[in-house]
Amino acid sequence: MADSPISPKNKNEDILSGTRKLVRPQLPPGVINRRSIRREGSVLSVAVAQERSGEDNHAEIFYLQKQVQMQTPMVVVLEDDEQISGVIDWFDRDAIYIRGNRRVMVYKNAIRYMYKFGEQD
Repeated sequence: MADSPISPKNKNEDILSGTRKLVRPQLPPGVINRRSIRREGSVLSVAVAQERSGEDNHAEIFYLQKQVQMQTPMVVVLEDDEQISGVIDWFDRDAIYIRGNRRVMVYKNAIRYMYKFGEQD
């Protein structure tokens, strides 16, 4: 065989000079591709980032901070209809510490809703 641009000189060159195809595995459901986030815009990427990290929204944090600073008497209604009344002493991402007749730390996922003491219909 003569040297031609189409036929390589040996088999090793054939393997190394061939076109390569990049194979990307399929991501399982729920996993977010970083490239798709960048393409879709900054507003969506912020929302997706908050959803992925499980961060609370700013309105909830602001509301709880205000109640802690003002020492507002609150009533917390749990998923099993138990009511806990007292003042919110502190809170974090997952829990709220309530000081009242008894001191209780309540996980946020166990809270159905809360309201200020005296605002019940």
